[in-house]
Amino acid sequence: MAPSSRRCLAGVAALVALALAGCFDDPTQIVVVVDTDAKPGSDFTQVEFLTSTIDEPGGAGQGPIAFSNGDAWPVTLAVNPLSAVPSFTVQVRLVAGKPMSFDPNGGIAFSTRTAKDVRFVAGQRSVLFIPMLRSCACVDASGMPITSCARALDPDCKDLSDPPVSELDEDHLPRLPAAARSP
Repeated sequence: MAPSSRRCLAGVAALVALALAGCFDDPTQIVVVVDTDAKPGSDFTQVEFLTSTIDEPGGAGQGPIAFSNGDAWPVTLAVNPLSAVPSFTVQVRLVAGKPMSFDPNGGIAFSTRTAKDVRFVAGQRSVLFIPMLRSCACVDASGMPITSCARALDPDCKDLSDPPVSELDEDHLPRLPAAARSP
């Protein structure tokens, strides 16, 4: 290989390395942690996450839906910022019946909770804890959705707006008390 070709290849490799390094420099991220006292397999079959952002005036950007069968608890979802967007919204659904990953019409939402205007902390990996309590489920005894929930406005059940986040400690994720956790 000619010396000029080697220099060019080395230059390209250096630029690629620099570009890749830039992709991973910013640790800004929020890990959404969900825990529940509802029973996977009987109360619900899947955990679904839908994230969205308002990325410009009058416009909305919607992120992908993420799924978990809830085999391991707590269930987590890492969210990274999109360009200069300072916040996002996440909706968590515990789905009974046929989940959205198998049916685009989705299953019956056993329980749903939304956190709006979740703000990133620049340069920090943060955590947002969303407990999904069985007592907050808005379904009747047969599993059908109901239009009013007795506990809908309880602090442990209502949707969150501009919720506080804390610095992430991967070894100590927030959880429901041991007695309340799902198996």
